Amino acid sequence: DHVPHLNRASCVRAAMSFWGVKVAPGGVADATTPDGELLHLSQACLEPSAPSGAAAKVFVQKGGAKYAIACLREGGQESCALDLFVDLKEAK
Repeated sequence: DHVPHLNRASCVRAAMSFWGVKVAPGGVADATTPDGELLHLSQACLEPSAPSGAAAKVFVQKGGAKYAIACLREGGQESCALDLFVDLKEAK
């Protein structure tokens, strides 16, 4: 598995911000939001230097269950558009 990039747009009451984070294989994204705000996960993609045939799965965990939200492969589906709103107090 290769390191996917997660691009996220985080909605704040009066403004929007955009940022991305690299997540190592088996790692957890380091993200925070202001109290009462949700994290908007808008895209997952492989890093540009991913080797030929590299693959990665992106998961969200909630309530002890793990859900695959993107399956990425270099040379195939290298990115995945998402529109997920995550409460970081309940999921990671």
